[in-house]
Amino acid sequence: MQLVDGRGRLLNHLETVYRPGEMDLARRSFEALGCSVKAGGEFLTVSVDPNNPDGIDTVIYASKVTREQWAFECALAEAVDAGGALGESWHAYADKLVAVPQRSFHFGIRFASTAEWEDTVESVRRAGAEDPELAGRIGLAGMFRPGDPGSVSDKVAQAFVSVDTFAAGLLTFPQHVELQHWLVPIR
Repeated sequence: MQLVDGRGRLLNHLETVYRPGEMDLARRSFEALGCSVKAGGEFLTVSVDPNNPDGIDTVIYASKVTREQWAFECALAEAVDAGGALGESWHAYADKLVAVPQRSFHFGIRFASTAEWEDTVESVRRAGAEDPELAGRIGLAGMFRPGDPGSVSDKVAQAFVSVDTFAAGLLTFPQHVELQHWLVPIR
């Protein structure tokens, strides 16, 4: 098989960042998403498939945000909080994120079974409801089963998670993660 012998292409990794002092919150958020996490120094290696924790492919890395990015993000958050055109546009966009999360920047994790998908969706709900430090910081942004309004296919179930403890980009705004399960075999 090409992927096994290294000749094929695959998505190797996604690099993310977390806020200063929030490495453990990022770790717990990734675990709620059904991933296994290894920590080393200020870095997390997140295996999307906990049964294949090779740490090289299909992984997410997380590191502490740089000082420069954090300074920019603090200034950006202050400007958004001040209102005006930037604050108003952010709130309009945030409302759209809730209504149609499929149309925002996100990355997806595909699950092999309905049971595993449902367990992970429940894990996200519990993390947002039962972990006081994650309350309001991780939760379902939208759920679409075949036939539901907003569903993109009659073959896929999607749950969109909004999380702000890590981001592949700016931490000022929530990161969306799609938990996806195909109800019919793919290829």
